Amino acid sequence: MLKKVFYSKKSGLEVSMGRTVKNGYASGRIFLRAFPLEKGGRDRQIVLKLQPEEAFGLSLYIKAVRETKESATNAIVHKFTDSNGGEVTTTLSVEHWQREKDGKQRSGYAIVISRGKDNRISVPMGNLDFLFLAHLLDRWSAEACFEEKVEEEAVEEVPVAAGEPIDDDDFPF
Repeated sequence: MLKKVFYSKKSGLEVSMGRTVKNGYASGRIFLRAFPLEKGGRDRQIVLKLQPEEAFGLSLYIKAVRETKESATNAIVHKFTDSNGGEVTTTLSVEHWQREKDGKQRSGYAIVISRGKDNRISVPMGNLDFLFLAHLLDRWSAEACFEEKVEEEAVEEVPVAAGEPIDDDDFPF
């Protein structure tokens, strides 16, 4: 599986290309996993599975925010029903931020993924990482546009979903 991890001081964003298997067909997907770099961060990680078209759209949002310096809130919204029957909403926003520090104006970008009301992970990025993420999403969204028939015994090749056990190699701390 192809993957790239972007780190900030307090959080990280893993981008990977994989596939899902349903009804005997495998389809390409792009996975985003946001995680805090703090003790107990494994419990707060958020995994978002994107269709290739959504990943391409996200790359366009990133480029637009870079160009206009205007944030794109709720660029992607996913809803699902949890095991208790409640509706869970996951949103992804692409942000441009500015602040003053030590008399100097600073600015940058961030990918913000939130699930529910209490779980929000912001991954700040510099200009280069922000544009590189857009480039990866461009390329991988095109590569993930496939559907193939697979054997019934085929194993689903997807990244770890939130709440599942994680190998220590998959987490940076």
